[in-house]
Amino acid sequence: MIGAPAIVFFALLGLSSAFKCPESNGFFADPKQCDKYYECVDNQPEEKLCPDGLLFEIKNPNHERCDLPFSVDCGERTELQPAVSTVQCPRKNGYFSHEDPQVCDKFYNCVDGTANVVTCPSGLIYDDYQGTCTWPQDAQRKGCERENRKKEKLPDGFSCPDADVLGNNGRPLPHPTYPHPEDCQKFYICRNGIQPQLGSCPPGTVYNEANFKCEDPESVPGWMAVANSRGSFVAILVAFGLVQCVVGIEYSLVGAPPCPDTYGLATHAHPEYCDKFYKCENGTLTLETCENGLMFDGKGAIHNHCNYNWAVHCDKRLADITPISTPGCLYQFGLYPKTAGCHTAYVKCAYGVPYETPCEPGLAYDDKTHSCNWPDLLLDHCNPEEVVGFRCPDKVEPGTLAYKFWPYPRFSIGDCGRLITCVNGYPRLISCGDGKVVNDATLTCEDPEIVPKCGTYYAAVKK
Repeated sequence: MIGAPAIVFFALLGLSSAFKCPESNGFFADPKQCDKYYECVDNQPEEKLCPDGLLFEIKNPNHERCDLPFSVDCGERTELQPAVSTVQCPRKNGYFSHEDPQVCDKFYNCVDGTANVVTCPSGLIYDDYQGTCTWPQDAQRKGCERENRKKEKLPDGFSCPDADVLGNNGRPLPHPTYPHPEDCQKFYICRNGIQPQLGSCPPGTVYNEANFKCEDPESVPGWMAVANSRGSFVAILVAFGLVQCVVGIEYSLVGAPPCPDTYGLATHAHPEYCDKFYKCENGTLTLETCENGLMFDGKGAIHNHCNYNWAVHCDKRLADITPISTPGCLYQFGLYPKTAGCHTAYVKCAYGVPYETPCEPGLAYDDKTHSCNWPDLLLDHCNPEEVVGFRCPDKVEPGTLAYKFWPYPRFSIGDCGRLITCVNGYPRLISCGDGKVVNDATLTCEDPEIVPKCGTYYAAVKK
Protein backbone atom coordinates (compact mmCIF):
# COMPACT_ATOMS: atom_id res chain seq x y z
CA MET A 1 0.00 0.00 0.00
CA ILE A 2 1.36 3.43 -0.98
CA GLY A 3 1.45 5.97 1.85
CA ALA A 4 0.12 9.54 1.63
CA PRO A 5 3.57 11.16 1.13
CA ALA A 6 4.19 8.88 -1.84
CA ILE A 7 0.80 9.82 -3.33
CA VAL A 8 1.70 13.50 -3.06
CA PHE A 9 5.10 12.83 -4.65
CA PHE A 10 3.62 10.96 -7.60
CA ALA A 11 0.96 13.62 -8.04
CA LEU A 12 3.59 16.35 -8.26
CA LEU A 13 5.70 14.21 -10.56
CA GLY A 14 2.68 13.75 -12.79
CA LEU A 15 2.12 17.50 -12.95
CA SER A 16 5.74 18.11 -13.94
CA SER A 17 5.72 15.41 -16.58
CA ALA A 18 2.46 16.82 -18.03
CA PHE A 19 4.13 20.20 -18.60
CA LYS A 20 5.78 20.54 -22.00
CA CYS A 21 8.81 22.79 -22.18
CA PRO A 22 8.35 25.58 -24.77
CA GLU A 23 12.12 25.64 -25.24
CA SER A 24 14.92 23.28 -24.32
CA ASN A 25 16.23 25.46 -21.49
CA GLY A 26 14.77 28.23 -19.42
CA PHE A 27 12.17 29.14 -16.78
CA PHE A 28 8.52 29.02 -17.80
CA ALA A 29 5.24 29.84 -16.07
CA ASP A 30 2.57 27.32 -15.16
CA PRO A 31 -0.48 28.05 -17.35
CA LYS A 32 -2.89 28.23 -14.39
CA GLN A 33 -1.00 29.01 -11.19
CA CYS A 34 0.78 32.37 -10.95
CA ASP A 35 3.29 31.39 -8.29
CA LYS A 36 4.26 28.09 -9.93
CA TYR A 37 6.83 27.70 -12.69
CA TYR A 38 9.12 25.15 -14.30
CA GLU A 39 12.82 25.04 -14.92
CA CYS A 40 13.54 23.26 -18.17
CA VAL A 41 16.94 21.66 -18.75
CA ASP A 42 17.30 19.74 -22.03
CA ASN A 43 13.48 19.69 -22.37
CA GLN A 44 13.05 18.14 -18.90
CA PRO A 45 10.78 20.27 -16.66
CA GLU A 46 11.20 20.59 -12.89
CA GLU A 47 8.26 22.07 -11.01
CA LYS A 48 9.04 24.96 -8.65
CA LEU A 49 7.12 27.32 -6.39
CA CYS A 50 7.84 30.93 -5.55
CA PRO A 51 8.12 31.80 -1.86
CA ASP A 52 4.63 32.29 -0.43
CA GLY A 53 3.36 35.75 -1.38
CA LEU A 54 5.55 36.20 -4.46
CA LEU A 55 4.56 35.55 -8.07
CA PHE A 56 6.53 34.31 -11.05
CA GLU A 57 7.61 36.96 -13.54
CA ILE A 58 7.48 35.69 -17.14
CA LYS A 59 9.18 38.52 -19.03
CA ASN A 60 12.53 36.81 -19.47
CA PRO A 61 12.77 32.99 -19.66
CA ASN A 62 16.49 33.19 -18.92
CA HIS A 63 15.88 34.58 -15.46
CA GLU A 64 14.39 32.81 -12.48
CA ARG A 65 12.52 35.67 -10.87
CA CYS A 66 9.71 35.79 -8.32
CA ASP A 67 8.44 39.28 -7.55
CA LEU A 68 5.82 41.12 -5.52
CA PRO A 69 2.25 40.90 -6.87
CA PHE A 70 1.98 44.55 -7.97
CA SER A 71 4.98 44.02 -10.26
CA VAL A 72 3.62 40.90 -11.98
CA ASP A 73 0.83 40.58 -14.54
CA CYS A 74 -0.68 37.14 -13.96
CA GLY A 75 -3.22 37.36 -16.78
CA GLU A 76 -5.24 34.13 -16.73
CA ARG A 77 -2.94 32.50 -14.17
CA THR A 78 -5.38 33.05 -11.32
CA GLU A 79 -4.55 30.13 -9.00
CA LEU A 80 -2.12 30.43 -6.06
CA GLN A 81 -0.57 28.10 -3.53
CA PRO A 82 -2.31 27.95 -0.12
CA ALA A 83 -1.40 30.94 2.05
CA VAL A 84 0.91 30.48 5.04
CA SER A 85 -0.11 33.35 7.28
CA THR A 86 1.43 34.72 10.45
CA VAL A 87 0.46 37.58 12.72
CA GLN A 88 0.06 40.72 10.53
CA CYS A 89 1.22 38.79 7.45
CA PRO A 90 -1.59 37.26 5.33
CA ARG A 91 1.20 35.60 3.36
CA LYS A 92 4.82 35.04 4.34
CA ASN A 93 6.16 37.64 1.90
CA GLY A 94 4.80 40.91 0.59
CA TYR A 95 3.49 44.34 1.50
CA PHE A 96 0.22 44.46 3.45
CA SER A 97 -1.98 47.21 4.87
CA HIS A 98 -2.14 47.92 8.57
CA GLU A 99 -4.85 45.93 10.37
CA ASP A 100 -6.49 49.19 11.52
CA PRO A 101 -8.21 50.54 8.37
CA GLN A 102 -7.80 54.10 9.64
CA VAL A 103 -4.03 53.78 9.98
CA CYS A 104 -3.31 54.65 6.39
CA ASP A 105 0.30 55.82 6.56
CA LYS A 106 1.76 52.53 7.79
CA PHE A 107 2.06 49.09 6.22
CA TYR A 108 3.85 45.80 6.84
CA ASN A 109 6.79 44.53 4.83
CA CYS A 110 6.63 40.80 5.47
CA VAL A 111 9.78 38.77 4.89
CA ASP A 112 9.50 35.03 5.49
CA GLY A 113 6.59 35.59 7.87
CA THR A 114 8.21 38.37 9.90
CA ALA A 115 6.35 41.69 9.80
CA ASN A 116 8.33 44.93 9.64
CA VAL A 117 6.33 48.12 10.13
CA VAL A 118 7.05 50.77 7.50
CA THR A 119 5.85 54.37 7.85
CA CYS A 120 5.15 56.37 4.70
CA PRO A 121 6.76 59.79 4.24
CA SER A 122 4.80 62.65 5.72
CA GLY A 123 1.48 63.25 3.93
CA LEU A 124 1.46 59.98 1.97
CA ILE A 125 -0.60 56.84 2.51
CA TYR A 126 -0.04 53.22 1.53
CA ASP A 127 -1.73 52.03 -1.66
CA ASP A 128 -2.25 48.25 -1.90
CA TYR A 129 -2.71 48.34 -5.66
CA GLN A 130 0.60 50.09 -6.36
CA GLY A 131 2.46 48.59 -3.39
CA THR A 132 3.91 51.96 -2.50
CA CYS A 133 3.19 55.18 -0.62
CA THR A 134 1.34 57.82 -2.60
CA TRP A 135 -0.84 60.89 -2.21
CA PRO A 136 -4.31 60.22 -0.77
CA GLN A 137 -6.04 61.61 -3.85
CA ASP A 138 -4.08 59.22 -6.07
CA ALA A 139 -4.63 56.16 -3.90
CA GLN A 140 -8.42 56.65 -3.59
CA ARG A 141 -8.35 54.29 -0.64
CA LYS A 142 -11.65 54.18 1.21
CA GLY A 143 -11.50 55.53 4.74
CA CYS A 144 -8.17 57.21 4.08
CA GLU A 145 -9.48 60.49 2.76
CA ARG A 146 -8.04 63.43 4.67
CA GLU A 147 -11.23 64.09 6.61
CA ASN A 148 -11.64 60.43 7.60
CA ARG A 149 -8.10 59.67 8.69
CA LYS A 150 -7.13 59.25 12.31
CA LYS A 151 -5.74 62.56 13.43
CA GLU A 152 -2.32 62.58 14.99
CA LYS A 153 -2.19 64.66 18.16
CA LEU A 154 0.74 66.32 19.86
CA PRO A 155 1.16 65.90 23.65
CA ASP A 156 -0.49 69.29 24.21
CA GLY A 157 -3.59 68.16 22.28
CA PHE A 158 -3.00 70.04 19.00
CA SER A 159 -4.05 68.35 15.76
CA CYS A 160 -4.12 69.74 12.24
CA PRO A 161 -7.39 71.43 11.22
CA ASP A 162 -9.20 70.13 8.14
CA ALA A 163 -9.62 73.49 6.42
CA ASP A 164 -6.98 74.79 4.02
CA VAL A 165 -4.89 77.80 4.98
CA LEU A 166 -4.47 80.29 2.17
CA GLY A 167 -1.14 82.01 1.67
CA ASN A 168 -0.59 85.60 0.62
CA ASN A 169 -1.02 84.55 -3.02
CA GLY A 170 -4.47 83.11 -2.33
CA ARG A 171 -3.36 79.49 -2.78
CA PRO A 172 -3.49 76.78 -0.08
CA LEU A 173 -0.22 76.42 1.82
CA PRO A 174 1.32 72.91 1.45
CA HIS A 175 2.72 73.07 5.02
CA PRO A 176 0.42 75.50 6.88
CA THR A 177 1.48 76.99 10.21
CA TYR A 178 -0.63 78.02 13.22
CA PRO A 179 0.12 80.18 16.26
CA HIS A 180 0.72 78.64 19.66
CA PRO A 181 -2.08 79.65 22.07
CA GLU A 182 0.28 80.72 24.87
CA ASP A 183 3.80 81.32 23.59
CA CYS A 184 4.47 83.74 20.75
CA GLN A 185 7.87 82.20 20.14
CA LYS A 186 6.33 78.84 19.27
CA PHE A 187 4.00 77.75 16.49
CA TYR A 188 2.60 74.60 14.92
CA ILE A 189 3.33 73.39 11.42
CA CYS A 190 1.25 70.75 9.64
CA ARG A 191 3.42 68.85 7.17
CA ASN A 192 1.40 68.28 4.02
CA GLY A 193 -1.57 69.59 6.01
CA ILE A 194 -1.92 66.53 8.24
CA GLN A 195 1.17 65.78 10.34
CA PRO A 196 1.52 68.20 13.28
CA GLN A 197 4.87 69.35 14.62
CA LEU A 198 5.81 71.98 17.15
CA GLY A 199 8.11 74.66 15.82
CA SER A 200 10.02 77.42 17.50
CA CYS A 201 11.20 80.79 16.23
CA PRO A 202 14.88 81.74 16.53
CA PRO A 203 15.84 83.53 19.75
CA GLY A 204 14.72 87.15 19.77
CA THR A 205 11.91 86.66 17.24
CA VAL A 206 8.21 85.77 17.53
CA TYR A 207 5.68 84.12 15.24
CA ASN A 208 3.54 86.43 13.13
CA GLU A 209 0.36 84.67 12.04
CA ALA A 210 -0.40 87.44 9.56
CA ASN A 211 2.39 86.37 7.22
CA PHE A 212 3.33 82.95 8.70
CA LYS A 213 6.88 84.07 9.53
CA CYS A 214 9.12 84.61 12.53
CA GLU A 215 9.89 88.32 12.90
CA ASP A 216 11.19 90.91 15.34
CA PRO A 217 8.74 91.37 18.25
CA GLU A 218 8.18 95.02 17.38
CA SER A 219 6.57 93.89 14.10
CA VAL A 220 4.09 91.56 15.80
CA PRO A 221 1.14 93.00 17.78
CA GLY A 222 0.19 91.69 21.20
CA TRP A 223 3.45 90.25 22.50
CA MET A 224 5.07 90.67 25.90
CA ALA A 225 8.48 89.54 27.13
CA VAL A 226 9.34 88.33 30.61
CA ALA A 227 12.82 87.55 31.81
CA ASN A 228 12.18 84.40 33.80
CA SER A 229 9.05 82.59 34.95
CA ARG A 230 5.63 84.05 34.27
CA GLY A 231 4.40 85.89 37.32
CA SER A 232 0.84 86.32 38.51
CA PHE A 233 0.74 89.85 37.11
CA VAL A 234 1.50 88.57 33.61
CA ALA A 235 -1.07 85.80 34.00
CA ILE A 236 -3.70 88.44 34.80
CA LEU A 237 -2.76 90.42 31.69
CA VAL A 238 -3.12 87.33 29.52
CA ALA A 239 -6.41 86.34 31.16
CA PHE A 240 -7.94 89.75 30.47
CA GLY A 241 -6.67 89.81 26.90
CA LEU A 242 -4.36 92.76 27.46
CA VAL A 243 -1.60 90.81 25.76
CA GLN A 244 -2.11 87.92 23.33
CA CYS A 245 0.69 85.71 24.58
CA VAL A 246 3.96 85.74 26.45
CA VAL A 247 7.49 85.27 25.17
CA GLY A 248 10.23 84.14 27.50
CA ILE A 249 13.52 85.91 26.86
CA GLU A 250 16.19 83.29 26.17
CA TYR A 251 19.60 83.82 27.69
CA SER A 252 21.35 81.89 24.94
CA LEU A 253 24.51 80.85 26.80
CA VAL A 254 22.99 80.26 30.24
CA GLY A 255 23.56 76.61 31.16
CA ALA A 256 25.78 75.99 28.14
CA PRO A 257 28.67 73.54 28.64
CA PRO A 258 32.00 75.29 29.23
CA CYS A 259 34.69 75.08 26.61
CA PRO A 260 36.94 72.15 27.53
CA ASP A 261 40.12 73.51 25.96
CA THR A 262 41.67 76.87 25.23
CA TYR A 263 42.65 75.73 21.76
CA GLY A 264 40.83 73.64 19.19
CA LEU A 265 37.22 73.21 18.05
CA ALA A 266 34.32 71.35 19.70
CA THR A 267 30.55 71.37 19.13
CA HIS A 268 27.65 70.37 21.38
CA ALA A 269 23.94 69.96 20.64
CA HIS A 270 21.55 72.49 22.13
CA PRO A 271 19.36 70.66 24.67
CA GLU A 272 16.10 72.18 23.37
CA TYR A 273 16.57 73.22 19.74
CA CYS A 274 17.52 70.91 16.89
CA ASP A 275 18.68 73.69 14.58
CA LYS A 276 21.06 75.21 17.14
CA PHE A 277 24.30 74.13 18.74
CA TYR A 278 27.13 75.40 20.90
CA LYS A 279 30.53 75.88 19.34
CA CYS A 280 33.79 76.20 21.27
CA GLU A 281 36.58 77.58 19.11
CA ASN A 282 39.89 78.37 20.77
CA GLY A 283 38.17 78.78 24.12
CA THR A 284 35.35 81.05 22.83
CA LEU A 285 31.79 79.78 23.33
CA THR A 286 29.08 80.81 20.82
CA LEU A 287 25.52 79.77 20.07
CA GLU A 288 25.21 78.83 16.38
CA THR A 289 22.06 78.44 14.26
CA CYS A 290 21.92 76.09 11.27
CA GLU A 291 20.84 77.53 7.95
CA ASN A 292 17.28 76.99 6.72
CA GLY A 293 16.88 73.31 5.76
CA LEU A 294 19.69 72.09 8.03
CA MET A 295 19.76 70.62 11.55
CA PHE A 296 22.51 69.74 14.01
CA ASP A 297 23.32 66.13 14.88
CA GLY A 298 27.06 66.25 15.52
CA LYS A 299 27.74 64.42 12.26
CA GLY A 300 26.84 66.92 9.59
CA ALA A 301 29.31 68.61 7.30
CA ILE A 302 26.95 70.17 4.77
CA HIS A 303 27.49 73.65 6.16
CA ASN A 304 28.84 74.88 9.50
CA HIS A 305 28.65 71.47 11.20
CA CYS A 306 24.96 71.04 10.20
CA ASN A 307 23.27 68.28 8.22
CA TYR A 308 20.23 68.07 5.94
CA ASN A 309 17.00 68.09 7.98
CA TRP A 310 15.81 64.75 6.59
CA ALA A 311 19.02 63.09 7.82
CA VAL A 312 18.73 64.27 11.44
CA HIS A 313 16.64 62.71 14.20
CA CYS A 314 15.66 65.57 16.48
CA ASP A 315 13.77 63.43 19.01
CA LYS A 316 12.24 65.94 21.46
CA ARG A 317 14.38 68.90 20.39
CA LEU A 318 12.36 71.64 18.72
CA ALA A 319 13.20 73.23 15.41
CA ASP A 320 11.98 75.92 13.07
CA ILE A 321 11.10 73.93 9.97
CA THR A 322 9.38 76.75 8.12
CA PRO A 323 10.69 76.69 4.53
CA ILE A 324 12.33 79.81 3.17
CA SER A 325 11.77 79.10 -0.50
CA THR A 326 13.34 80.51 -3.63
CA PRO A 327 12.80 79.41 -7.26
CA GLY A 328 13.96 75.79 -7.46
CA CYS A 329 14.63 75.46 -3.72
CA LEU A 330 12.05 74.55 -1.07
CA TYR A 331 14.61 75.21 1.68
CA GLN A 332 17.75 77.32 1.42
CA PHE A 333 19.81 74.12 1.73
CA GLY A 334 18.60 70.78 0.35
CA LEU A 335 18.61 68.14 -2.39
CA TYR A 336 15.71 67.96 -4.81
CA PRO A 337 14.73 66.18 -8.06
CA LYS A 338 14.91 68.30 -11.19
CA THR A 339 11.29 67.55 -12.10
CA ALA A 340 9.01 64.54 -12.02
CA GLY A 341 10.37 61.56 -13.95
CA CYS A 342 13.75 59.89 -14.35
CA HIS A 343 16.83 62.11 -14.27
CA THR A 344 20.56 61.48 -14.15
CA ALA A 345 21.07 64.75 -12.29
CA TYR A 346 19.48 66.50 -9.31
CA VAL A 347 19.25 69.97 -7.79
CA LYS A 348 21.52 70.87 -4.89
CA CYS A 349 20.50 74.08 -3.12
CA ALA A 350 22.91 76.24 -1.11
CA TYR A 351 21.85 79.63 0.22
CA GLY A 352 18.70 79.32 -1.89
CA VAL A 353 20.60 78.98 -5.18
CA PRO A 354 19.88 75.78 -7.16
CA TYR A 355 22.82 73.98 -8.74
CA GLU A 356 22.28 71.10 -11.15
CA THR A 357 24.48 68.23 -9.99
CA PRO A 358 25.07 65.11 -12.14
CA CYS A 359 24.89 61.58 -10.78
CA GLU A 360 27.71 59.15 -11.42
CA PRO A 361 27.37 57.64 -14.94
CA GLY A 362 24.71 54.91 -15.02
CA LEU A 363 22.80 56.16 -11.96
CA ALA A 364 19.56 58.13 -11.58
CA TYR A 365 18.35 60.35 -8.76
CA ASP A 366 16.17 58.69 -6.11
CA ASP A 367 14.06 61.25 -4.23
CA LYS A 368 13.20 58.71 -1.51
CA THR A 369 16.83 58.21 -0.47
CA HIS A 370 18.05 61.68 -1.51
CA SER A 371 20.84 60.06 -3.49
CA CYS A 372 21.68 58.57 -6.87
CA ASN A 373 20.65 54.95 -7.30
CA TRP A 374 20.64 52.05 -9.76
CA PRO A 375 17.87 52.73 -12.31
CA ASP A 376 16.64 49.12 -12.08
CA LEU A 377 15.64 49.92 -8.49
CA LEU A 378 13.52 52.83 -9.79
CA LEU A 379 11.44 50.97 -12.36
CA ASP A 380 8.28 52.90 -11.49
CA HIS A 381 9.71 55.92 -13.32
CA CYS A 382 13.06 54.91 -14.86
CA ASN A 383 14.06 52.83 -17.90
CA PRO A 384 17.48 51.32 -17.08
CA GLU A 385 18.28 50.69 -20.75
CA GLU A 386 17.86 54.40 -21.54
CA VAL A 387 19.89 55.52 -18.52
CA VAL A 388 22.76 53.06 -19.05
CA GLY A 389 22.61 52.92 -22.84
CA PHE A 390 22.76 49.13 -22.99
CA ARG A 391 20.23 46.34 -23.41
CA CYS A 392 20.88 43.00 -21.75
CA PRO A 393 20.54 40.09 -24.20
CA ASP A 394 17.56 37.78 -23.80
CA LYS A 395 19.84 34.75 -23.74
CA VAL A 396 23.38 34.15 -22.57
CA GLU A 397 24.95 31.07 -24.08
CA PRO A 398 26.60 28.65 -21.63
CA GLY A 399 30.36 28.49 -21.98
CA THR A 400 30.72 32.17 -22.90
CA LEU A 401 32.76 34.61 -20.82
CA ALA A 402 29.61 36.52 -19.90
CA TYR A 403 27.96 33.30 -18.67
CA LYS A 404 30.85 32.76 -16.28
CA PHE A 405 29.31 35.40 -14.00
CA TRP A 406 25.78 33.98 -14.13
CA PRO A 407 23.23 34.92 -12.79
CA TYR A 408 24.78 38.37 -13.25
CA PRO A 409 26.47 38.15 -16.67
CA ARG A 410 29.02 40.81 -17.57
CA PHE A 411 29.71 42.57 -20.84
CA SER A 412 32.45 44.86 -22.12
CA ILE A 413 31.50 48.23 -23.60
CA GLY A 414 35.02 49.15 -24.70
CA ASP A 415 35.51 51.49 -21.73
CA CYS A 416 38.70 51.03 -19.71
CA GLY A 417 37.02 52.22 -16.53
CA ARG A 418 33.59 50.59 -16.70
CA LEU A 419 31.73 47.43 -17.67
CA ILE A 420 28.14 46.21 -17.69
CA THR A 421 26.61 43.64 -15.37
CA CYS A 422 23.01 42.51 -15.87
CA VAL A 423 20.85 42.12 -12.76
CA ASN A 424 17.46 40.45 -13.30
CA GLY A 425 17.67 41.35 -16.97
CA TYR A 426 18.50 45.03 -16.41
CA PRO A 427 21.89 46.68 -17.06
CA ARG A 428 24.07 48.29 -14.42
CA LEU A 429 27.13 50.33 -15.27
CA ILE A 430 29.93 49.26 -12.92
CA SER A 431 32.99 51.45 -12.40
CA CYS A 432 36.27 49.81 -11.47
CA GLY A 433 37.66 52.64 -9.36
CA ASP A 434 40.65 52.25 -7.00
CA GLY A 435 43.02 52.73 -9.90
CA LYS A 436 41.82 49.56 -11.65
CA VAL A 437 40.82 49.10 -15.30
CA VAL A 438 38.66 46.62 -17.21
CA ASN A 439 40.36 43.57 -18.64
CA ASP A 440 38.19 42.50 -21.59
CA ALA A 441 39.82 39.07 -21.55
CA THR A 442 38.49 38.29 -18.06
CA LEU A 443 35.73 40.94 -17.58
CA THR A 444 37.30 41.83 -14.25
CA CYS A 445 38.95 44.97 -12.89
CA GLU A 446 42.75 44.69 -12.68
CA ASP A 447 45.89 46.79 -12.41
CA PRO A 448 46.62 48.91 -15.52
CA GLU A 449 49.99 47.20 -15.93
CA ILE A 450 48.16 43.94 -16.77
CA VAL A 451 45.99 45.62 -19.43
CA PRO A 452 48.38 47.37 -21.87
CA LYS A 453 45.70 49.19 -23.86
CA CYS A 454 44.43 50.83 -20.66
CA GLY A 455 47.83 51.53 -19.11
CA THR A 456 47.47 55.31 -19.49
CA TYR A 457 43.72 55.49 -18.77
CA TYR A 458 43.91 57.37 -15.47
CA ALA A 459 46.57 59.75 -16.75
CA ALA A 460 44.23 60.67 -19.62
CA VAL A 461 41.26 61.06 -17.27
CA LYS A 462 43.18 63.51 -15.05
CA LYS A 463 43.96 65.68 -18.08
